[in-house]
Order: sequence, then C-alpha cells, then structure tokens
Amino acid sequence: MKNAVRIGRVRFKNGADVSILRRPEVDELQQDLMRDAGIISGYYKPGDIDGFFIVAWDRDGGYSIAKRISGNGLGGTLAATFVSNVLQREITETGVLEQISYGDF
Repeated sequence: MKNAVRIGRVRFKNGADVSILRRPEVDELQQDLMRDAGIISGYYKPGDIDGFFIVAWDRDGGYSIAKRISGNGLGGTLAATFVSNVLQREITETGVLEQISYGDF
C-alpha cells in the first residue's frame, strides 16, 4: 500500500493520548542482548538486584553503557572494579582470550 496512512498518535476528547510505539528492526546480536538481560533479571527475586552494568560496543570501538548502582552494597568505584574482575575471571575461565587472539570473537 503505497499511499496508506499510518496513524501513530490518537488524541481522545478527554485529552488522553494513545501513541503507537513502533519496534525498531533489530539484528540477531541485539535480540540476544535483550533476551539475555531478561534471563539475568529473572534469576533474582524482586528487590534482590543491587545494581547492573551493560556494555555494548561497535566495530569501530565506540560503546554505550547502561548502569544502575543502588549504593546499598557496592559503591560506584567498587562496583566498577567488581564488574571488571568478574569479566576477567569469566573470560579466563571460558577461554575467550584464545578466540580473541585468533580473531574469531
């Protein structure tokens, strides 16, 4: 339908707005990121998560982060050190360093 009208927002007489949020196209890696974040969140009972860091990067070395630190357990600097140590341990244990050195990562 070349000339179809797309309604993105409707305003009712009482002043309420309804907007249609279109889901952007995502690739397989983005789908994995969203799925894994949901899986990790599901490991915990409500109120048990004290903070998180999510880091994504592109081929050019640019990156984006999302973080939330409650401050009840690990503080900001300590949380960053904790995350760094966890990642280093995970990479060492899973042998990802070998994959990186061969360019397969």
